[in-house]
Amino acid sequence: MSVSIPVMAWGVVLASLVVLPLALRALWTSAVVRHEWTSTSSLIFLAGMVGGLPTALSNLVAPRQERLDAFGNVRVGLTGWPAQVHQLLIIFTLGAALLFLILRIHREPVAGRSWAAILLVAVFASSDLINGGVADLGPRFVTLLVLLLAITVAQPGRPAFLGVAAVCLTYAFLSSLQAGLHPTYAFRACRTDKCGPGGALYSGAFSNENLLGLVLALSLPFVWLALRGRIRIIVVGYILATVLLTGSRTALLAVAAALVALVVLRPNLDRLEHVAIGHIRQIAAIVGVAVIAIFGAVLPFLSSVTSTLGDRTYFWRVALDGIRTSPLIGNGGTAWPQLYQSGRIPISASYSPHNQWLDVLYASGFLGLVVFVSLLGYLLLRDRLLITTSATILIPVLAASTLERPWSFAINDGLTFILLATLLASRTPTIPNNWDAELSASFEASATTKEESHS
Repeated sequence: MSVSIPVMAWGVVLASLVVLPLALRALWTSAVVRHEWTSTSSLIFLAGMVGGLPTALSNLVAPRQERLDAFGNVRVGLTGWPAQVHQLLIIFTLGAALLFLILRIHREPVAGRSWAAILLVAVFASSDLINGGVADLGPRFVTLLVLLLAITVAQPGRPAFLGVAAVCLTYAFLSSLQAGLHPTYAFRACRTDKCGPGGALYSGAFSNENLLGLVLALSLPFVWLALRGRIRIIVVGYILATVLLTGSRTALLAVAAALVALVVLRPNLDRLEHVAIGHIRQIAAIVGVAVIAIFGAVLPFLSSVTSTLGDRTYFWRVALDGIRTSPLIGNGGTAWPQLYQSGRIPISASYSPHNQWLDVLYASGFLGLVVFVSLLGYLLLRDRLLITTSATILIPVLAASTLERPWSFAINDGLTFILLATLLASRTPTIPNNWDAELSASFEASATTKEESHS
């Protein structure tokens, strides 16, 4: 079925006008009325904005035009004032993360929740050092490292999830604004290998449909966990419809995995100590994560399957050849982008081999792979009461990992905020002045008064 671009654009705008105010109200209730928005929420939000906001603003002000490089490939990346805005945002994010770390490290216990991720970043950088690529480590690498260090003193749980929800809703709004102002740029012609249900690919305010789709799809579990009430169902439906419009196969795989995880595992952050989590659901969570992880790891080696995956087959072969040359320590986090300079890959593929497992192996070898598997095990099993919640977050990430690289351990990018929030997916400590505490205290005071009056 093919629908005209103006009709789809108006559909996106009208849906956004209906759903986003409801979502904003629910976000306001959690963030302000319940006092659950903290400096951690702001840090996660900032980390999410630094990766995509300059591109979104650039496309809103002056919609992108295709530019070809010397190899005849469509150029990606920012130039002019958007590139300057991006650099300023990186510097600001780095400074904010440092300030966050300095101010909280003296009054908050340092948690080990991100040590495995920091160790993996260190392995990536060590491989760069060994392979002579240390000079290519820049501000985005430093920003990633400082953000991970800041997470050690950040507040876990819903505050972090609210930051992700705010990022998701912001990009949904900017994309709907792009659809209203520049519909022919928000939607683009289908490719021979993929197309959206309306006969076009919806990239919104981003430069391609994959990034918009992945940002929304991987944010979906956090939106569900951050908000409360039935409004979540409407917001999740809106996110699902938007991801469907993008036509991104990886995002569709991730959002489908997220929906199945939400339905089967039924994660719940509230009153964890008072709600018995069935062993069957816990086992299903562990098995689900393990199966999807193993499938993503072995997929590049299944020649009968990879032959149908287009350019990814070639990228995976190139990555496997590189892994064989340095299997223990890898080639470094900056090595894969350099393949574009030699003409082996197009610039649009220069960020990764399009598989999380190959990305880790290529950059850091089997040493890094062991650390990465340990990180996944820790994230899943660190809290018995949160196994289903952790699995609900990890399953869509691992589903996307089969065809993309959601988590970068070499630089801070557009999906780093998902990694940070996943590391913070644990129980929220009680805040003395939040709404729940005040309500609970009032109930206790009322009960005490009644007991004294009866006595």
